[in-house]
Amino acid sequence: MLQIFPISQIGHPAGSPKGAHSQQQKESMKIYHLKRQQLFRQSSDELFAFFSRPENLATMTPSSLRFQLITPPPIVMKESAVIDYTISVSGIPLRWTTLITAYEPNRRFADLQLRGPYAYWHHTHSFTETDDGTMMTDEVHYALPFGIFGTIAHALFVKRQLNTIFAFRRATLEKIFPEAPVPDNIAAATRSTNRRTIRASRRKKAS
Repeated sequence: MLQIFPISQIGHPAGSPKGAHSQQQKESMKIYHLKRQQLFRQSSDELFAFFSRPENLATMTPSSLRFQLITPPPIVMKESAVIDYTISVSGIPLRWTTLITAYEPNRRFADLQLRGPYAYWHHTHSFTETDDGTMMTDEVHYALPFGIFGTIAHALFVKRQLNTIFAFRRATLEKIFPEAPVPDNIAAATRSTNRRTIRASRRKKAS
């Protein structure tokens, strides 16, 4: 899902550096919204441990982007941590610097681009436990530079590229985290529901 929001509705991400964008710059940006969700049978702490490690980013990124982590490991993830890496766009290497603006273990973390190809990029990763497993949500607010030319570029190829990247990410994660056995509480609830259905069917036939 891609939506467009006025920058005034997004605000300044918590923990981001003051002066990262002037108010005039904010008001002139066209902010796009991308949201993806994926359900896993694994627990939120297991998923969070994987996603919050920058060393795993290369695994979830298409090889065509030539992702390379610059910050030497091990990287201590916490609010205010700064991480550097490079990607390649159309064969051109670009430096990307990220600031961690929120970090709540096993629940969510968020990163803000300080330097990179976008005029604005804020990505929130959240993990919510449900009866069926853990729902992971990626929510990105981003803007392109170059005004009207950025808007045209978004329509022509940037939107498609992002869809491809997140589709690759989804397929890769399905291989890394194959569907696990149904948790005991869900299995028990399913068996109970099935028994009630069978009894109801028998009563209906008897009547």
